[in-house]
Amino acid sequence: MASREQHLQNAFLGESDWYKDHYSGFARVRALLNLGVSLINRYLLGYGESLKVLVRNSLLAALLVFPSVYYLLPTGFDHQDGHIIGFFDYLLFSVSTMFPIAGLSAISATQWYSHGIAIVEAACGVIVLALMAAYVFRWSIRQ
Repeated sequence: MASREQHLQNAFLGESDWYKDHYSGFARVRALLNLGVSLINRYLLGYGESLKVLVRNSLLAALLVFPSVYYLLPTGFDHQDGHIIGFFDYLLFSVSTMFPIAGLSAISATQWYSHGIAIVEAACGVIVLALMAAYVFRWSIRQ
């Protein structure tokens, strides 16, 4: 992966005559986009090969990033008992959205934007669980 990223970087920058001949115009932009996707894959998902990176980033998202986004929204959530919603409520909502755990949270999304953010978080959770399952499957084949 490192050599592919170096190749894409060389293609975008036109590091040699060969790259300048084979990557011009839109091909250089496409190389930059592919490099960006590869770097995001490396840092966020560990290329799907590093369980440590995957678990760390999914917990960071579920315990800090998404609850903070929910907390910063002025409205968009309703507590089933009518209580004031605090950060801990958003934390429980985030965990129950990222990792489907029924009955963990006492709040629910009520606005289109809070539903949208919850859908993005749920999609991230599905991706993380699928990558973890693939990792365990690959690990079991190697054993």
